[in-house]
Amino acid sequence: MLQIFWDTKENPKIKREIQKSLSVVYRNLSKDSFFDSHQEHNISLIFTNSKKIKELNNTYRNKNESTDVLSFSELDYGDEDSYLQEKNSLGEIYLNYEWVKDENKKMEKWGSGEELVSILFIHGMLHLIGLDHEKDKGEMEKLENKLRKELV
Repeated sequence: MLQIFWDTKENPKIKREIQKSLSVVYRNLSKDSFFDSHQEHNISLIFTNSKKIKELNNTYRNKNESTDVLSFSELDYGDEDSYLQEKNSLGEIYLNYEWVKDENKKMEKWGSGEELVSILFIHGMLHLIGLDHEKDKGEMEKLENKLRKELV
């Protein structure tokens, strides 16, 4: 089950559009045989701001900079601020919504950025199931591109 939390303000209509779009992506990801072993797990997606994601990036990755998305598998967490609430949680994905809005402006796109949010969600999901583009030989990137084409 996908649980979505908003740690940042946004218009309720835009929130509904994004949540609807993410639900479709999540449902389709769950149908993919690659994700079969993870279907019984909950995932928390937290929309946050640049300041919070920079703090998380510094605390857990020793990188004192903001980023677009961070993923923490269940085994990685140990923080009281965690949104993980159940033993069967696969993990958390923190998505920098300020970054999404800034990128949308740069690309001169209007709306809520559902496409960009979906792309970042897919990226975060792949990290939750153990893939790491910083360590592999392009496997995560290939799968991510395949899933983008199919789902976004």
